[in-house]
Amino acid sequence: MSSATLDTSGKVATLTPSGALTAGKYRVIVTGALKSATGIWMGDPGQNQNIAAYEFYKSAFEVGASSDSTPPDDSWFMAI
Repeated sequence: MSSATLDTSGKVATLTPSGALTAGKYRVIVTGALKSATGIWMGDPGQNQNIAAYEFYKSAFEVGASSDSTPPDDSWFMAI
């Protein structure tokens, strides 16, 4: 991956590959302990959700062998 950026709201992450992806399966995993904007831990400490190795979000997609100009829509939102 070339870059990962957040929008100005700090709520939308964009992952940009450094080049065209080759055909195959890919995974996106967001890990780490998360805090709200006010500093409150988001995970359950009794379930080890406040540690760097905690997998907070997972997604997967597959790139086909033929050309396709339509990006996938893998939007997700978390209610706080």
